[in-house]
Amino acid sequence: MPDIIHADMDAFYASVEQRDDLKLKGRPVIVGGNPNQRGVVSASSYEARKYGVHSAMPLAKAYRLCPSAVFLPVNMDKYIKASDEIMQIFHKWTPLVEAISLDEAFLDITNSKMLFGDVCKIGAMIKQEIVDKVHLTLSVGIASNKFVAKIASDLHKPDGFTVVEKGKEMEFLKDLPIGKLWGVGKVTEIQLTNLGISTIGELAVYSVEKLAKKFGKQGESLHKLSLGIDESPVIACYEPKSIGRETTFQFDTADIEKLKGELHTLSSEVAYSLRKNKVLGKTITLKLRHHDFTTITRSKTLDVPTDFANEIYEIAKFLLEKENIKGKKIRLIGVSTSNFLKSQESAQLSFFNYNLEKKHKAIEVAEEIRAKFGRDIITHSI
Repeated sequence: MPDIIHADMDAFYASVEQRDDLKLKGRPVIVGGNPNQRGVVSASSYEARKYGVHSAMPLAKAYRLCPSAVFLPVNMDKYIKASDEIMQIFHKWTPLVEAISLDEAFLDITNSKMLFGDVCKIGAMIKQEIVDKVHLTLSVGIASNKFVAKIASDLHKPDGFTVVEKGKEMEFLKDLPIGKLWGVGKVTEIQLTNLGISTIGELAVYSVEKLAKKFGKQGESLHKLSLGIDESPVIACYEPKSIGRETTFQFDTADIEKLKGELHTLSSEVAYSLRKNKVLGKTITLKLRHHDFTTITRSKTLDVPTDFANEIYEIAKFLLEKENIKGKKIRLIGVSTSNFLKSQESAQLSFFNYNLEKKHKAIEVAEEIRAKFGRDIITHSI
C-alpha cells in the first residue's frame, strides 16, 4: 500500500497577509475586498472564523458578523509567490506531487522512505521546513490513500498532524458525518439521510446493491470510499487546466462600454498569468452572470494559441457583442483561457505570426517597467 500525504495550508491567503504585516497577528482578517462593495470572501483567518465567517460568503454579511475584522483586497501575485515556494519544498521530498490548488497538494512518499526514513518523520520535516522557510503553518494528513489523507488533514486544523495507520481506515472514518465523503453534496446527503444513513460507518454496512439501485455507479463508489478504499493515484501535475479572472460589480450594469472596459482589464491580467505560467491559451471563454444569477459561458477556439492581452480581449469582446445583452443587467463578468500549449513549443507558430518574438520582447520590457513602477504605469488602449 502507498504512503500518501495531504498537505493543506492553514487559512492560506489570510495567513500570508498576517505573516507580512505583524500588526495583523491575532486579529480577524478577511481577504476579498471592501465590505461596502459587492463581492465574496476569498479567505478568512481563524480569528474571523470564530464569528462564523467562511469562504464564498458575501463580504457584506462577513462585515455584519465581524465588523472588527480587517478587510483586505486579494493580492494574487503575493499568494502565487508563496505557493511557488511551498511547492518547491514539496518537490524536494518526492517528484510525485499533485497540486490541487495554490495551497494544497497530495504527495506520494512511498519511495521517499528509502531516502528519508519513516513516513511520520517525513511529514514532520516537511511541516518544519515550511515554517522555517515560508513562515507559514500547514496541516498534514498521512494515510494509505488520497481520500483518507484528505479527511485526516482537515480534522485538527490549524497546524494539524494526523496519521491513519494502514488497516485502520474504516475505524478512522466510521463516526464521521456522511457529508465528509467525496461526491456527497447537499442533495445526496439529504437522500442518504432519508435512508437512515448519517455517518460514514452506517454507509459502510448498508447494502451496496440498494445503493447501486438508488444512485447507480455513484452509490458503488460512495460505498468503496466508506470502507476507506480509494485507488486513485497521485498524478504529478504542474500546469493549470484554465487561467481566468472575473469581477463582481458593486451595482448591476447594462453599460456595454463599462463591460468592455472591465473585459480589457481582465484580459490583461489573464495574459500576465499565462506568461507567468509559460503557456499559451487556445480557447477563450467569456462568463456573464445576470442580475437574477443566471450564468452563461461562451467560448471560441483560436487557430493559433496566444498570451497577448489584446488578442484575448478582442475575442472576449466579440463574444460579448454576439451575446447582444441590450438592457440586460450584468452582475459579474469574467474571461478565461484553456486548452494550453507550452510557450517553449510556440516556436513553430512563428510561421503564422512573424512578429511573435518581437511582441514577446516588448511585453517583457513592459512587465519589467510595471514590476518597478506599478502595473498601471503602462496600459493598452481599447
